[in-house]
Amino acid sequence: MMATPFFLSMEKFLHAINSVHGCEWRILDKLWKSFRNWRYVWEETRPGDFARAGVGEKFAGRLCELRKRFDVDAEFAKLWERDIVVVSRQHSEYPRQFLQLPDAPFLLYRKGASLSSHQKMMAIVGTRRSTKYGENIAYDLAEALAAQGVAVVSGLAFGIDAVAHFAVVSIQKPTVAVLASGLYDITPSAHHRLSEKILEHGGTLLSEYPPDDPAYPRRFLERNRIIAGLCEAVIVIEAGLRSGALVTARQANDYNLDVYAVPGDINKEQSQGCLQLIYDGAHPLVSIQKFLEDRGLNSQKKTFILSDEEQKLVSAFENKACSTDELFEKTLMSIQAMNILLTQLEFKGAIRRNNQMLWEVAFSS
Repeated sequence: MMATPFFLSMEKFLHAINSVHGCEWRILDKLWKSFRNWRYVWEETRPGDFARAGVGEKFAGRLCELRKRFDVDAEFAKLWERDIVVVSRQHSEYPRQFLQLPDAPFLLYRKGASLSSHQKMMAIVGTRRSTKYGENIAYDLAEALAAQGVAVVSGLAFGIDAVAHFAVVSIQKPTVAVLASGLYDITPSAHHRLSEKILEHGGTLLSEYPPDDPAYPRRFLERNRIIAGLCEAVIVIEAGLRSGALVTARQANDYNLDVYAVPGDINKEQSQGCLQLIYDGAHPLVSIQKFLEDRGLNSQKKTFILSDEEQKLVSAFENKACSTDELFEKTLMSIQAMNILLTQLEFKGAIRRNNQMLWEVAFSS
């Protein structure tokens, strides 16, 4: 029989410790600094040992109680049976950049494609209470990034996150979802089918929590550091001033990563977080085409997919440069509706302003 690799034998004990109710990376950090051996922590430690490590009596009691009924080998086998891989810091798949972070997870539960298969990752995050404008931007940007081989990372939440994931799977490309729950308990449950599509198209589901754990409220903020840490850039599309997406952006800033924010209507609550990020120094994302160029991606491969309303507005140009007033006269749209469409088309890179500040079509149909 082939011997079990040492790191793998340690991962099963790390999984057991992580399964203690109330365990978190801070507790694991204290245990690791004190003992440097997960098997010893699980099998040999006594209440006094935990106290010396700075771990409270409550956790120590829970661990000692769990030992009585938790079969380490059987529980680890259950993970393999459900195609869940435990990625510890010693695992070759563990993101090396995480090791530089002060709050790096000690283990990740991964289902689907290995993290090392995604050569380039960028995060798209935003509010759950998204507007149609924000959703359109999220969809087009995620689709454009995926078409250039970038794995889009987000949190599988309602709103901007879900739209970004859906855009990627719609063109059968890989995306990475970082959950606030365990992998047995997809949260929100309404996105169970979306999670299946992510796996079908070479994507990855990721969590630092035991597979059968629910999504406690604080975990939605905790997981944001993983979203940020995986990526070379974080893009925020619509966020209120108290949005969790801003936590992701601040984490990215703390990690010295590039942060982008999409400008929006100053009168809308969903725009306030992005506007504040830009005010504080984030890069304003004013055009998908320009963003791709700035990131060194081959934006020329972009295929423009226009809605019926967008196509109607593009047709009104009649291959000529036009002012906003001229387009208004040709289309008889409301000013508000036309301005929204112009913004969307500019983000897609389908139209642009020339040096006379007139609108013109930027591609050949």
